[in-house]
Amino acid sequence: MNFKDVLIVTDMDGTLLDDDKNIAADDIAAINEFRAGGGLFAAATGRGVAMAKRIIDELGIVTPSVIFNGAAVYDFAADRFLWHSDMPDIANTYIRMLEKEFPDIGVEILHEKEVYVTNNNQTVVEHMAFEKLTPVYRELSDVPGEGRLKVLIAYPPEKMQRVIEFTQEHCMEGVNWVHSSPMYYEMLPEGISKAYGVRRLRDILHFQDKFIVAAGDYGNDKAMIEEADLGVAVANALDSVKEAADLIVRDNNSSPMREIIEYVRKLPEREVPGFRRMRRFKQEVSRGECVRILTEEKRGVLGVNGDNGYPYAVPVNFYYDSKTEKIYFHCAKAGHKLDAMLADDRVCFTVYNTGYRKEDWSYYVTSVIVFGRAKVMTDRDEMLEKIRSLGLKYYPTAPEVDEEIRRDFDRVNMVEITIEQMTGKLVHEK
Repeated sequence: MNFKDVLIVTDMDGTLLDDDKNIAADDIAAINEFRAGGGLFAAATGRGVAMAKRIIDELGIVTPSVIFNGAAVYDFAADRFLWHSDMPDIANTYIRMLEKEFPDIGVEILHEKEVYVTNNNQTVVEHMAFEKLTPVYRELSDVPGEGRLKVLIAYPPEKMQRVIEFTQEHCMEGVNWVHSSPMYYEMLPEGISKAYGVRRLRDILHFQDKFIVAAGDYGNDKAMIEEADLGVAVANALDSVKEAADLIVRDNNSSPMREIIEYVRKLPEREVPGFRRMRRFKQEVSRGECVRILTEEKRGVLGVNGDNGYPYAVPVNFYYDSKTEKIYFHCAKAGHKLDAMLADDRVCFTVYNTGYRKEDWSYYVTSVIVFGRAKVMTDRDEMLEKIRSLGLKYYPTAPEVDEEIRRDFDRVNMVEITIEQMTGKLVHEK
């Protein structure tokens, strides 16, 4: 795959960084090769500006990154926020409740460019020392209200489950909680996640057509990995994160970025000019399987540009001709469907099978989506040939088909769809 079409977004701690919080030399070399080939590389991290800056500077990342676990998009090269979402006022209430219930809890409030500590403990001390940061110690009432982007709860892993249970019972309205590591539990604005942050990054930079790769290891990375075109989990990731991923690579101590970039390099080009690539390409089926579905299935759904700008989708019987590689169906000589196709010949045609089950209630279903141009046929001999082939797909005998054609042929139109793009996908509906 051409790197110019790709944006790689990676988590930092536990993914890009090894256990000593360094980046492997081989990963740095691979990232530089990727960027030299036109690829875009960014971070999606729970860290704030100060905590992330060392890694961003070391890699020379110029693409804006997602920080504060999705609460902001920051351009480190220009040293400015492109977007951010502040914590709601109710966050103060939740902090006070937690400090009362757990007096030894650590509370860090990550402001735009400062870290405020309102309740200190050993976990906070170790965190600040490890990140080489000097926090601002303040009473909660003295922390500026505007510019608060997340709250980090720091607590020993063996005590954290009690905090999680307490917040789930008392502190859910208006916020979102993510467990970002065994000793960190984070409060974010409602609806905010790394996945949301990546969507904002994509929209701000007009990257809708980019092939997005997202890599991570922990629960706060899962939604981002699920939404990416290629979701990647490192070998040290949680099992739930691995299950959400399309690809599992070596662990964070073994140059995972090199493996990801080499995998992307080998991906085939999928772009058809004027059409989007299929997301979740790991579920894509072959062209041969698409043809099989079109040949064997009895019904399809035709989508057209209908009246007053509304889409109009209608089920139809159809016939796929493997020689012409076109789809044929009949319609009345007047009506909504015909009028729409005459006004705009661009159509979408969808076919899916009944699926199958393996071990549980959920089905594996294959669907095919075709984009193409519809044309009302005018050659009478060709129309007779195609309508007979259509009839033989459904009627039990040829004489019955011939009798139907004799009676109704002059009352219908035959429509031909020339296929411009065809994709198929196998989905496990669970």
